[in-house]
Amino acid sequence: METIIKKGSGLDPLIEKQVQKLAANFYKKLVNKGLNVGELFEELISQLSIDILYFDFDQPGVEGKKIHGIYLRSPDVEKRKHKIVINTNDNEKTQNFTLAHELFHHLLMEERTSELAKLLENEEWLERAGDYFAACFLMNSENFKVTYNFLSTKDTFEELVLKLSDAFITPYESVVRRLVELNLLPETQNRLLELKEADFIEIREEIIGPTVLDAPSQKNVFQPYANLIVKGLRDGDITYLEAIKSLNRVNPKRTQSIEAEYQAKLDAMEDDEED
Repeated sequence: METIIKKGSGLDPLIEKQVQKLAANFYKKLVNKGLNVGELFEELISQLSIDILYFDFDQPGVEGKKIHGIYLRSPDVEKRKHKIVINTNDNEKTQNFTLAHELFHHLLMEERTSELAKLLENEEWLERAGDYFAACFLMNSENFKVTYNFLSTKDTFEELVLKLSDAFITPYESVVRRLVELNLLPETQNRLLELKEADFIEIREEIIGPTVLDAPSQKNVFQPYANLIVKGLRDGDITYLEAIKSLNRVNPKRTQSIEAEYQAKLDAMEDDEED
């Protein structure tokens, strides 16, 4: 019998358990048994009154990292015009994973007083928990193990990873991490942990050929992202601070003008109080 790599998610055990619980409860609430989440994910998210929009994030954020997606929360409780913005240059697998990650941020904001929300005050842990939620939700452990057991009798392990990625419409690297989390990755396949998404795509093309799921989706792009933020600010859908935080990642110059406008309003309020 092969030795299995046992690393888990890398999260604090208490956080890991809470994230698993959130993903499982949400999965049971939203997903009909046997449904492939990846194929109908947008429709599932729309049930939460969240708009999914696509934008060409062709420039990295202020930290130099590629932007895969952003969650925009509306302060208007009645209208609830929350939005998730996804990079149209990513392939469908990455877009699905990003969508699930941003969904985690939404669910956490919905339950700010929850034990999990209190445990995730650290930004790094928050992002890692978002990735773990995405894996738990998109690759539900029960369905994942059933598919794994079926494919493992037919294919080499490399082919197994490639086909699991297609089946759940999630990135290859995420599939490998999920195998580790569920104690399904043999030590003999440890090298797969070192491979990047581009490596898997190259291997896939050599073994079973390319797939459209690995190509940029190029879904319809909405109006320029910065304009949407400004419009939301003017319409009262988001606050100045939320606009500044969102824009700072993609358009620092536009952020400066909004910060100046915000400061001017604060100064005016102080002047009124003095009068």
